[in-house]
Amino acid sequence: PRFVLAMEPSELPREREERRAILVQASVLAGMRVEELEDALSRHHYSEPLIIRDAIPYPEALEVMVAAESLPGVSVSPEYARQYHNTDSVSLSHIIGYLGRITENEYRGGGGRYHLSDLIGRDGLELSYDAALRGADGKKHIEVDALGREKRIIFEEPSVDGSSLSLTINLQLQKKSEEALRTWMQRFGTERGVVIVSEPSSGAVRALVSLPAYDNNLFATGISSAEYQGIVEAPARPLFNRAVKGEYPSGSTIKPFVAAAALQEGVVTAQTSFLSSGGIRISRWFFPDWKAGGHGKTNLAKALAESVNTYFYLIGGGSDTVAGLGIERMAQAFRRFGFGGSTGIDLPGEEEGFIPSPKWKEDVKGEQWYIGDTYHVAIGQGDFLVTPT
Repeated sequence: PRFVLAMEPSELPREREERRAILVQASVLAGMRVEELEDALSRHHYSEPLIIRDAIPYPEALEVMVAAESLPGVSVSPEYARQYHNTDSVSLSHIIGYLGRITENEYRGGGGRYHLSDLIGRDGLELSYDAALRGADGKKHIEVDALGREKRIIFEEPSVDGSSLSLTINLQLQKKSEEALRTWMQRFGTERGVVIVSEPSSGAVRALVSLPAYDNNLFATGISSAEYQGIVEAPARPLFNRAVKGEYPSGSTIKPFVAAAALQEGVVTAQTSFLSSGGIRISRWFFPDWKAGGHGKTNLAKALAESVNTYFYLIGGGSDTVAGLGIERMAQAFRRFGFGGSTGIDLPGEEEGFIPSPKWKEDVKGEQWYIGDTYHVAIGQGDFLVTPT
């Protein structure tokens, strides 16, 4: 539990001097200037409580509660804040998200579902499943005295609890993935990294780690302006979930899809072999294998097992003697496999994948498409490539 200091505009005295006296005392309890309080009230919905101080610590809340007792329309009330158990795996914050106080615009666009004092999902599953987790408010009609204190209940309708949510995330695997990623980030001297572990048979995500991360408990308990600015202005952008919002070249993970397309289109058979001698030279450009001297005679199985660049240069882009797929047929195959779109993961802000094309390059970069571009797509490298989804 935590405590909030709220003001009910409809219960404030109408007489100007009396009202002003209450606002002065309330502003002291809220730690704000009385002019700020008056301005907030003038812009606030008359029938909704206005939160004038949030996340009051328990010992102080008792003092404020006693002082507010004599102020009509001013009250201290408990509300519940989330406590996120993510000490061993801070990356859970990107998955779970956090709650924040509703804004005026969100309240207006909520179709009557919210109150201006509500906390709503701000990121992660808290945002995606806000309606299901929220449940439904109860109703209570009460009789009050002149100071707004409850005397008796006239009518009461109980609230409905929100649903529980079970995740596909395996907590131990999440922790282990985060540990492993930190080790490799330290080894490579970087502050940013992502690990995603999914189950191929079902698509279930068992671990999803984006680093750096943040502690969502800071938001749950009431983050200070200084803490918030520190997070927002951090160069490594800890609030940015790289697992769903980042876009990256696919790397060699694209090669099996190029192989499948080449088999489907009859460009190669499983037995087709090419010689990998270290790379391919086209005019003055050289496109290398990752292994110095090449891999020797290579069929499709060996090309996949050893990730042989030359093989995919040839079946993807072709050469003077080999008719490859070409960028258009590769792009069509990628789309059939679901690349170039979104996965539909139930986390907010997922970016769609991207498949480049000669027209895109001409329109956006003002450059023509070269055979080397097709080669780079076929092995998943370059700066404008397919993003795996």
